[in-house]
Amino acid sequence: MKLLVLLILISLLADSAYASGPTTERGEEVEMVFSGNQCAVLGDNLLIKHIDEATALALGLDSETAGNDPLAVTLGLKPTPGYGIMLVSWSSDTELEIVVKLSAPSKDSMLPQMITWPCIVLTIPDSHSQPYRSVRVVTDRDVELGRVLTR
Repeated sequence: MKLLVLLILISLLADSAYASGPTTERGEEVEMVFSGNQCAVLGDNLLIKHIDEATALALGLDSETAGNDPLAVTLGLKPTPGYGIMLVSWSSDTELEIVVKLSAPSKDSMLPQMITWPCIVLTIPDSHSQPYRSVRVVTDRDVELGRVLTR
């Protein structure tokens, strides 16, 4: 019982993790504005997409962030807690490359059976001088998860 309570607390704390990091080569900052494991509103499959303001608000983002064309990266539906995604780094030229680290529970771990939808939401710099043509998301092992055109 204590283990279950601990796992639920860890899950709730993971939903409120925020991070930002260094700037791109252009002096702009990519910021992780949301990280959580209850992103069902984004769907059941691996997905990288710009989200609209209503979806951003449904995830609990503030209205200013929701109106700035955030980018969501979701792992889709997972059968237990313990899956996650974290922003590692980014680099840019005409394409913004975002590097993420994926995590999964160990095969021998005992976890509650609970459906989760791990995701992160990022704000992408608004490049007025030379806009990015696309955003590419790769893992820290250089596996491409997807690419989206910028708006």
